[in-house]
Amino acid sequence: MATITARTGRARGTPGKPGKSTETRSSTIIYVTSGTVLAFLFLVPLAWAVVRSFMQPKDITAAPSAGAFGRLTVSNYSGLITGSIHILKYVGNSLIVAGGTALLTAVLATLAGYGLGRSRFRFRGSNVVFALILVTLMVPFQAILTPLFLELSFLHLLDSLLG
Repeated sequence: MATITARTGRARGTPGKPGKSTETRSSTIIYVTSGTVLAFLFLVPLAWAVVRSFMQPKDITAAPSAGAFGRLTVSNYSGLITGSIHILKYVGNSLIVAGGTALLTAVLATLAGYGLGRSRFRFRGSNVVFALILVTLMVPFQAILTPLFLELSFLHLLDSLLG
């Protein structure tokens, strides 16, 4: 025979701040709402640009109308690949330069980090070398843009993959 006991009185809860779950719920609603609004604000112009890229050239500059969305085409993209722009050559050059730069930077940064980070490889002036590396990282690229251009021009490396 089973016996069931009934509880009397109110249920015991854990002591804590009253209304904490309400505060958490309202802050979650605020975060989700603001995140949704920001995502909408950032994604709508991107979607607009993508849709416009599939329109015919005369419809791109015209006022937006519902009829223009019915005439979507891929001729703009096929013109990029087969036209006189040679976009694939430029994309290939960009990949070569970016890949080479990333590889060279990774190798040199690994060697420098290992040499400066190991305590048994300390040499006279290692702190100065480390400080110089940090100082060069603090200089903005805009400050060295003109001298870098002049140097590359002097070495005849402008408009080349090596430059």
